[in-house]
Amino acid sequence: GEFVMRKELYCGFDNAMFAQIRDMLDANNIKHTYSVVDYSNPTEIVTAVNRTVSEDMTKQYYIYVSVKDYEKSQMLLDKLQKGKI
Repeated sequence: GEFVMRKELYCGFDNAMFAQIRDMLDANNIKHTYSVVDYSNPTEIVTAVNRTVSEDMTKQYYIYVSVKDYEKSQMLLDKLQKGKI
């Protein structure tokens, strides 16, 4: 699609959250694009001392929405994250 004006809605290492946000956007008919940056080259992985094993820090996820949908998306994301707590 033609995405001239877009804003970053999400950036993180949480694969489950990434999937949930995309489902949420789809459910609300909000067009979005995403990118995944793969850091799985072993030389680049720095292991944090108190990191939980479940956290996969090798892939970083980005989700972008158009500027006109940004506010609505932000509101939905806020609800989604509050629901998780």
